[in-house]
Amino acid sequence: MNVAELADSVSTVSTSLNVYFIIIGLVSIILCFVMLWTTVAANVSEGTWELAVMRSIGFTKFQIIRLHIYENLLQVFTSTILGTASGVLISLMLALQYSIFQERPAMLLFPWALFFLLIGSSLLTAIIAPAVIVSNTYARGIAATLRSI
Repeated sequence: MNVAELADSVSTVSTSLNVYFIIIGLVSIILCFVMLWTTVAANVSEGTWELAVMRSIGFTKFQIIRLHIYENLLQVFTSTILGTASGVLISLMLALQYSIFQERPAMLLFPWALFFLLIGSSLLTAIIAPAVIVSNTYARGIAATLRSI
């Protein structure tokens, strides 16, 4: 086996691993979408009293939707920062341990494409979920919303 064949096989394995990680990332973002949707639905149903009060004092539909979108974006940004920091820290520790055992320099490659794909999907979910759920809740009248509590 020469160097060219070895480099080709390493490239193939690296590409396969990247595809695998992207698939795992997409599955996780689908699960996160369902979880975020469920959380938003629970928050809106628990906050129906507040929603009805906001409507009665003159909040528009878009102001209420914007309020819920801001709340979800804050959760996504916080989760992104904490998750990225802990993931990079753990990966760095593992890479340093691996480099000690192999007696080679430490090398940590960050998966930027997967990172931005997951961030974009999370932001899209954080905007779509509250818009749909609050719109459905807003369609009922104020009195009907208060009676449903």
